[in-house]
Amino acid sequence: MGQRKLLKYLNNSFDIKPYGKTGFYVDGKKITPNNAVKSLYELLEDEINEEDRGTITGYVLKASKTDGTEIVDAIRRTYKDRVRASTVGIIGKLDVKKSFQHRGLTPIRDIENGKRGLFDTNKNRISPLDYDTWYDKLPPDREQRSLIMENEILGLVKYDPYTLESLKTTQYESQEIYQFNSHLPPAWRFYKEDDYYDDPDFFISFLEHLVPSADCRQYVIDWLYTMVFSRNETILVLVSTKGTGKNIFIQICEHLVGKLNFQIHGDDFFASQFSHELLDKRLVAFDECLIKLKYKDKFKRITNNTITVEKKGKDVERGKQNYNSYIVANNVIDGNYIDSDDRRFSVVDITDKRLQARFSESEINTFMQALENNPETISSIGRYIVDNFSNSFDSHIPYKGAKFYELRYWSLSLWKRFIVDIVEEKKQEYYTIDNLKLEYELRTNQRIWPSNNKIQQFLDVWRDFDGEKIANIDKIEGDNCLKPTDKYAVISQEEIEDDFDL
Repeated sequence: MGQRKLLKYLNNSFDIKPYGKTGFYVDGKKITPNNAVKSLYELLEDEINEEDRGTITGYVLKASKTDGTEIVDAIRRTYKDRVRASTVGIIGKLDVKKSFQHRGLTPIRDIENGKRGLFDTNKNRISPLDYDTWYDKLPPDREQRSLIMENEILGLVKYDPYTLESLKTTQYESQEIYQFNSHLPPAWRFYKEDDYYDDPDFFISFLEHLVPSADCRQYVIDWLYTMVFSRNETILVLVSTKGTGKNIFIQICEHLVGKLNFQIHGDDFFASQFSHELLDKRLVAFDECLIKLKYKDKFKRITNNTITVEKKGKDVERGKQNYNSYIVANNVIDGNYIDSDDRRFSVVDITDKRLQARFSESEINTFMQALENNPETISSIGRYIVDNFSNSFDSHIPYKGAKFYELRYWSLSLWKRFIVDIVEEKKQEYYTIDNLKLEYELRTNQRIWPSNNKIQQFLDVWRDFDGEKIANIDKIEGDNCLKPTDKYAVISQEEIEDDFDL
């Protein structure tokens, strides 16, 4: 009672400043645990009214060093309250109590590379919070910092997206130690199989719009499943006109793997020699990025099972595990260079119709807001993909549909496209090279014509939509001629009438 009454007189009229680790100056008078009660009484004596004086005096006469420590702690609380109040005034009446605070964080350090992090004991997982920021906000008192850092756990920190397990023990140098999983899966991954969920109606309709072909749509669903639970070895290629929904598809993918496990880049990635952004991710999207010839080697390297990671000012790290699936999206039909036998790119047969031809602006906005703010939205999409996975496509075999052939065609040089067009017209049994050259100049106004060897080399590697050869260079009646295969023989009038049921 006496202590409480004495402290009530320690109001804002007294100037308080810290002294060392355990003391204070109150209006210039030094207050330590040894003298706190007596010194504070002498300082406040003139302020004490007669009603409280007897109780306070009795407390002072009997006070011990423990009482002195309690007084100093009370002054410390008063001092902090004043600092907090002054800070509120400085930052414009914001409540500093709402500043981010997090309890239950334990510092950890990787014994192999020395990298530090935080383990959240409340959630039993690695924390996404920045270690350096956390460390800077530790109490300034050295002893307090030392006590906190004494709890640092030495162990192994590994990125393993193929398990939801965040902590386990493992053997290392004949010792049992902790191994922390630095992969932070999205919340929807922790569903229970018997939990009910609503069908994601908008997503289903959206996918039907974006990928009209049922077979190709099933491939996309299987690709998404593999993206979440394993790794696709082929790059998903989305090429169509603007406004079809490619960016929405990428954002759905981002939420499926979790924002912390996603990266998006443009052409700038291929212009740089550095590739550290690929490390410990699940999905990398290249938006508005063409598959240019000069990028092909790097595309090939980043889809390997292991990757070389290079960061400015750091040593090159080779043989790092690659956990990424990749998406390429752009709006340009004639700038993507894909070879007939390319094993890296799965070109999806997506629509050229605008998304707003099927959905209203309001429907699109409602879905995008739900995707961002309602966890059940991405959870239902994830569950739908899991339940509709067919396991009928291999993750290392590319999907080759009509769009694949179209991109290949438009990546050809002009003379190659001309030869393909001539053959597919099915107008003549064969074409002499001289006449072919004249026809090329007439149609394109170009005079540069390749050698017969170059033409044959092209015909040896080019395959049509069904994977079949289209023509050869043959000697016919003494002339070098372009001779289409039987599939591209001249269509007779009877065949035309049969085709059109005339």
